[in-house]
Amino acid sequence: MAGEKGEGERCAGLTGKASRGWRVTVGRLDALPLGLRFVPNYMAYAVDEQFDLVINTLSLSEMGVPQIRAYAELTARHWIANGGLFFEQNQDNRKIGLMADLPKVLADYFPYQLIEQQPRDVIKGTPHIWARRQIRLYPQERTEPLT
Repeated sequence: MAGEKGEGERCAGLTGKASRGWRVTVGRLDALPLGLRFVPNYMAYAVDEQFDLVINTLSLSEMGVPQIRAYAELTARHWIANGGLFFEQNQDNRKIGLMADLPKVLADYFPYQLIEQQPRDVIKGTPHIWARRQIRLYPQERTEPLT
């Protein structure tokens, strides 16, 4: 567990300057009105709140279909049910028997995939942004305020 705490402390240090007033929690479920929450998998079902963004990188590619469906259900129906986004980047491990066609499985829970053009030369999986409702993402170059 010390390694997990160290990760959280490093993340808190990285985000502290850019996001004053935010808090970072690692494996805790206390009130967190604004900030980052890192949740280990064994605590996932205890988290009963909404998020703007849920991130998963590389762990879905190590799961079987029932686990992927459970994670997608939890994310879609609880964590981002009111309009949040789900970012995932997972490699295709079908050749070694670890997962099904991940985008096809996730499409059952997230009707909208928001990255229209996939980047080339990606080594560790293709990035996807999923949503339960249609959302338009603005390019990074946007300079006027969002309304």
